[in-house]
Amino acid sequence: LLHILAEEYPEEKEAYHFLGLGYSLRKMHDQAIQVYEQLLTLDPENGAALNHLAYIYSEKEDFDRSIAYLKRYAKAFPGDPNPFDSMGEIYFKMGRLDEAMGRYSEALDVRPDFMSSYLATAYIYSLKEDYVAAQEQIKQFIARAPSRGFEAEGYYNLAFVRFLSGQAREALQDIAKGEGLARALGNTQLEALGEWTRGWFCFERNDLAGARKHFDGWYTIRTGKDSSVNLTSRTRLAFAKGML
Repeated sequence: LLHILAEEYPEEKEAYHFLGLGYSLRKMHDQAIQVYEQLLTLDPENGAALNHLAYIYSEKEDFDRSIAYLKRYAKAFPGDPNPFDSMGEIYFKMGRLDEAMGRYSEALDVRPDFMSSYLATAYIYSLKEDYVAAQEQIKQFIARAPSRGFEAEGYYNLAFVRFLSGQAREALQDIAKGEGLARALGNTQLEALGEWTRGWFCFERNDLAGARKHFDGWYTIRTGKDSSVNLTSRTRLAFAKGML
């Protein structure tokens, strides 16, 4: 259908966009590239096409071309943090951590509430074992959280970093804060992440009985309060407990 639309309405940019997306999702990279290049012929500054092409070339491990498309994207939309955030992802994939952090910093310079860049930067700091800096990034994420759900996510991430740095007591306190926020929202999936996180903490400390207890707690919260729970939840539980 999208092929027909693109042929019958060759000036219709949306047809090319969704056709390219369909090819991309099916990992038909060469076809996707061709379609997105056609879209850029119609609209040389189409941000979505430039961004998609960057990620397609990244999957092909043609990183120089990927970065080149993102630089075009950034030049066309100077007030948009997304191209810098995407460049951070590509540099991270290349293993160039300092350059990745630089691009995430640029994204935050453009828009200080671009939330994903805080967590990405915190992750890189954690890889470098600079847990103080990692915690500071996540605290910024929490302070700027646009909703309680984001705030809860921030506390769960902070708990992981604290645990890695040996602050187990503080990590458990952060989990409790995240659970409280999720519970107030009535978001059982988000609340259950607290038990899931505790389970992995116990696993890392070789407390296998504690890990099983918390993984069971995660499943109970989801199945007891979320009628949409399905085979995916049961599979995740079996996977986690099977590792023990």
